[in-house]
Amino acid sequence: MLDFLFTGDALWALAQVIMIDLVLAGDNAIVIGLAAAGLPKEQRNKAIFVGIIAATVLRILFASVTTQLLQILGLLLVGGILLCGSAGRCGANCTTEVTRERPSRP
Repeated sequence: MLDFLFTGDALWALAQVIMIDLVLAGDNAIVIGLAAAGLPKEQRNKAIFVGIIAATVLRILFASVTTQLLQILGLLLVGGILLCGSAGRCGANCTTEVTRERPSRP
């Protein structure tokens, strides 16, 4: 039933996603530190430990879901097209804001 999860390609893709995710995990340390900074010493240590465990479990869960979603045919193409549309709208909004702020020259 779950044989597709244990193929070599699927495991390699999962390992790549997890490694990239772990490299980019520095922001979690900042958020956990800020959240725990105002707590008493006993609660601070527990909050940091629980935060690290929760962040790790969620990252692994999201990485496995992402790996499975990327195996759907055409999903990457659709995501790329949607991303291009979003970037185009953002670019259009940025240029209109710049022209509104800048006074016109005679």
